Amino acid sequence: DSSNPVGLALDIRAGATVLTDPGNHMLQSTSAARPLLSARVNLLTKTEDFSNAAWFPNSSGTYTITTNTTLAPDGTMTADTYTAGGTGLPWMAQVIVTKVVPYTFSVYAKLISGDPSLTLRLNSVESATATLTPTDWTRVSVTAVGISGTDQVMLMVPNNSVFAIWGAQANIGHTALPYQPILTDGSSYSSTGFPIAQL
Repeated sequence: DSSNPVGLALDIRAGATVLTDPGNHMLQSTSAARPLLSARVNLLTKTEDFSNAAWFPNSSGTYTITTNTTLAPDGTMTADTYTAGGTGLPWMAQVIVTKVVPYTFSVYAKLISGDPSLTLRLNSVESATATLTPTDWTRVSVTAVGISGTDQVMLMVPNNSVFAIWGAQANIGHTALPYQPILTDGSSYSSTGFPIAQL
Protein backbone atom coordinates (compact mmCIF):
# COMPACT_ATOMS: atom_id res chain seq x y z
CA ASP A 1 0.00 0.00 0.00
CA SER A 2 1.04 3.66 -0.27
CA SER A 3 2.23 3.85 3.36
CA ASN A 4 4.69 0.96 2.83
CA PRO A 5 6.96 1.61 -0.16
CA VAL A 6 8.73 -1.76 0.21
CA GLY A 7 6.65 -4.87 -0.45
CA LEU A 8 7.01 -8.33 1.06
CA ALA A 9 7.31 -11.31 -1.34
CA LEU A 10 5.94 -14.43 0.34
CA ASP A 11 6.37 -18.03 -0.77
CA ILE A 12 3.01 -19.06 -2.24
CA ARG A 13 3.81 -22.61 -3.31
CA ALA A 14 1.15 -25.09 -2.26
CA GLY A 15 1.93 -26.62 1.12
CA ALA A 16 4.83 -24.29 1.91
CA THR A 17 5.20 -23.30 5.56
CA VAL A 18 7.75 -21.35 7.54
CA LEU A 19 9.07 -24.70 8.77
CA THR A 20 9.56 -26.27 5.32
CA ASP A 21 10.59 -23.08 3.51
CA PRO A 22 11.82 -20.45 5.94
CA GLY A 23 12.21 -16.92 4.66
CA ASN A 24 10.54 -14.97 1.90
CA HIS A 25 11.16 -16.05 -1.69
CA MET A 26 10.98 -13.96 -4.85
CA LEU A 27 11.66 -16.80 -7.33
CA GLN A 28 10.28 -20.32 -7.31
CA SER A 29 11.98 -23.55 -8.29
CA THR A 30 8.94 -24.96 -10.12
CA SER A 31 7.80 -23.73 -13.53
CA ALA A 32 4.20 -23.45 -12.34
CA ALA A 33 5.25 -20.72 -9.94
CA ARG A 34 7.23 -18.68 -12.48
CA PRO A 35 5.82 -15.48 -13.94
CA LEU A 36 3.63 -16.05 -17.00
CA LEU A 37 5.20 -13.22 -18.98
CA SER A 38 8.79 -12.21 -19.49
CA ALA A 39 10.21 -8.98 -20.83
CA ARG A 40 9.66 -8.37 -24.53
CA VAL A 41 12.96 -8.48 -26.40
CA ASN A 42 11.84 -8.73 -30.03
CA LEU A 43 10.51 -5.40 -31.34
CA LEU A 44 8.91 -6.92 -34.46
CA THR A 45 5.52 -8.57 -34.82
CA LYS A 46 4.35 -11.52 -36.98
CA THR A 47 7.91 -12.84 -36.83
CA GLU A 48 7.05 -16.17 -38.45
CA ASP A 49 4.39 -14.98 -40.92
CA PHE A 50 5.99 -12.94 -43.69
CA SER A 51 2.71 -12.89 -45.63
CA ASN A 52 1.12 -10.68 -42.96
CA ALA A 53 0.45 -7.00 -43.68
CA ALA A 54 2.93 -6.10 -40.92
CA TRP A 55 5.55 -6.87 -43.59
CA PHE A 56 5.01 -4.41 -46.43
CA PRO A 57 6.60 -4.73 -49.90
CA ASN A 58 8.68 -2.39 -52.02
CA SER A 59 6.34 -1.19 -54.76
CA SER A 60 9.03 -1.48 -57.44
CA GLY A 61 9.74 -5.19 -56.93
CA THR A 62 7.60 -8.30 -56.83
CA TYR A 63 7.69 -11.41 -54.68
CA THR A 64 5.39 -14.04 -53.25
CA ILE A 65 5.31 -15.58 -49.79
CA THR A 66 4.05 -19.12 -49.23
CA THR A 67 3.55 -19.81 -45.54
CA ASN A 68 4.48 -22.87 -43.49
CA THR A 69 6.23 -24.74 -46.31
CA THR A 70 9.58 -25.66 -44.75
CA LEU A 71 10.89 -27.19 -41.56
CA ALA A 72 12.12 -24.30 -39.39
CA PRO A 73 15.25 -24.33 -37.21
CA ASP A 74 13.10 -25.20 -34.17
CA GLY A 75 11.75 -28.34 -35.89
CA THR A 76 8.26 -27.00 -36.66
CA MET A 77 6.72 -26.62 -40.13
CA THR A 78 6.51 -22.84 -39.79
CA ALA A 79 9.17 -21.45 -42.16
CA ASP A 80 7.95 -19.51 -45.20
CA THR A 81 9.10 -19.61 -48.82
CA TYR A 82 10.10 -16.23 -50.28
CA THR A 83 10.07 -16.26 -54.10
CA ALA A 84 11.46 -13.11 -55.71
CA GLY A 85 10.17 -11.90 -59.06
CA GLY A 86 12.32 -11.02 -62.03
CA THR A 87 11.95 -7.24 -62.08
CA GLY A 88 12.57 -4.29 -59.81
CA LEU A 89 14.05 -4.66 -56.32
CA PRO A 90 12.18 -7.32 -54.31
CA TRP A 91 12.25 -6.46 -50.61
CA MET A 92 9.95 -6.42 -47.61
CA ALA A 93 10.11 -4.24 -44.52
CA GLN A 94 8.58 -3.65 -41.11
CA VAL A 95 8.51 -0.40 -39.15
CA ILE A 96 9.75 -0.23 -35.56
CA VAL A 97 9.90 2.61 -33.05
CA THR A 98 13.53 3.44 -32.29
CA LYS A 99 15.75 5.64 -30.16
CA VAL A 100 19.33 6.71 -30.82
CA VAL A 101 20.84 3.45 -29.58
CA PRO A 102 22.24 0.36 -31.36
CA TYR A 103 19.74 -2.16 -32.77
CA THR A 104 20.31 -5.57 -34.32
CA PHE A 105 18.01 -7.04 -36.98
CA SER A 106 18.27 -10.78 -37.68
CA VAL A 107 16.47 -13.53 -39.56
CA TYR A 108 17.03 -17.24 -40.18
CA ALA A 109 17.29 -18.10 -43.89
CA LYS A 110 18.51 -20.69 -46.36
CA LEU A 111 18.72 -20.81 -50.13
CA ILE A 112 16.26 -22.92 -52.12
CA SER A 113 17.31 -21.81 -55.62
CA GLY A 114 18.89 -18.91 -57.51
CA ASP A 115 21.38 -16.30 -56.33
CA PRO A 116 22.55 -17.18 -52.78
CA SER A 117 22.96 -13.55 -51.60
CA LEU A 118 20.51 -12.37 -48.95
CA THR A 119 20.72 -8.78 -47.66
CA LEU A 120 19.37 -7.29 -44.44
CA ARG A 121 19.17 -3.55 -43.92
CA LEU A 122 18.56 -1.44 -40.83
CA ASN A 123 18.22 2.32 -40.58
CA SER A 124 18.22 2.50 -44.40
CA VAL A 125 22.03 2.75 -44.47
CA GLU A 126 23.58 -0.20 -42.65
CA SER A 127 23.31 -3.50 -44.46
CA ALA A 128 24.74 -7.02 -44.24
CA THR A 129 24.77 -9.61 -47.02
CA ALA A 130 25.22 -13.33 -46.47
CA THR A 131 25.87 -16.11 -48.98
CA LEU A 132 23.53 -18.96 -48.10
CA THR A 133 23.46 -22.65 -48.95
CA PRO A 134 20.52 -24.98 -49.69
CA THR A 135 21.40 -27.29 -46.80
CA ASP A 136 21.97 -25.09 -43.76
CA TRP A 137 19.94 -22.48 -41.92
CA THR A 138 21.98 -19.32 -41.32
CA ARG A 139 21.07 -16.53 -38.93
CA VAL A 140 21.92 -13.33 -40.79
CA SER A 141 22.13 -10.09 -38.80
CA VAL A 142 22.96 -6.41 -39.15
CA THR A 143 23.53 -3.77 -36.47
CA ALA A 144 23.06 -0.01 -36.72
CA VAL A 145 22.28 2.97 -34.52
CA GLY A 146 18.60 3.82 -34.66
CA ILE A 147 17.09 7.21 -35.28
CA SER A 148 14.74 9.03 -32.95
CA GLY A 149 11.23 8.10 -34.02
CA THR A 150 10.51 5.25 -36.44
CA ASP A 151 12.79 3.17 -38.59
CA GLN A 152 12.58 0.19 -40.93
CA VAL A 153 14.12 -3.24 -41.00
CA MET A 154 14.38 -4.58 -44.56
CA LEU A 155 14.88 -8.04 -46.07
CA MET A 156 16.11 -8.05 -49.69
CA VAL A 157 16.59 -10.98 -52.08
CA PRO A 158 18.01 -11.14 -55.62
CA ASN A 159 15.64 -11.36 -58.57
CA ASN A 160 14.47 -14.85 -59.56
CA SER A 161 15.71 -16.38 -56.30
CA VAL A 162 13.89 -18.48 -53.71
CA PHE A 163 14.68 -18.58 -49.99
CA ALA A 164 13.22 -20.18 -46.88
CA ILE A 165 12.90 -17.59 -44.09
CA TRP A 166 11.90 -17.75 -40.44
CA GLY A 167 12.30 -16.06 -37.08
CA ALA A 168 12.76 -12.36 -37.75
CA GLN A 169 13.89 -10.29 -34.79
CA ALA A 170 14.91 -6.72 -34.01
CA ASN A 171 16.39 -6.15 -30.57
CA ILE A 172 18.28 -3.42 -28.78
CA GLY A 173 22.03 -3.99 -28.62
CA HIS A 174 25.06 -4.88 -30.74
CA THR A 175 24.27 -8.60 -31.08
CA ALA A 176 21.30 -10.77 -32.01
CA LEU A 177 19.76 -12.06 -28.78
CA PRO A 178 18.17 -15.53 -28.56
CA TYR A 179 15.15 -15.57 -30.85
CA GLN A 180 11.85 -14.62 -29.20
CA PRO A 181 8.74 -15.40 -31.31
CA ILE A 182 6.09 -12.67 -31.51
CA LEU A 183 3.29 -14.44 -33.35
CA THR A 184 0.43 -12.07 -32.54
CA ASP A 185 0.13 -8.53 -31.26
CA GLY A 186 -0.83 -9.97 -27.86
CA SER A 187 1.81 -12.70 -27.68
CA SER A 188 2.79 -14.18 -24.36
CA TYR A 189 6.53 -14.38 -24.01
CA SER A 190 8.39 -17.40 -22.73
CA SER A 191 8.86 -17.49 -18.96
CA THR A 192 12.31 -19.01 -19.42
CA GLY A 193 15.30 -17.97 -21.43
CA PHE A 194 14.62 -14.24 -21.25
CA PRO A 195 14.71 -11.61 -18.49
CA ILE A 196 11.74 -12.05 -16.17
CA ALA A 197 11.25 -8.34 -15.69
CA GLN A 198 12.78 -5.02 -16.62
CA LEU A 199 12.38 -2.23 -14.10
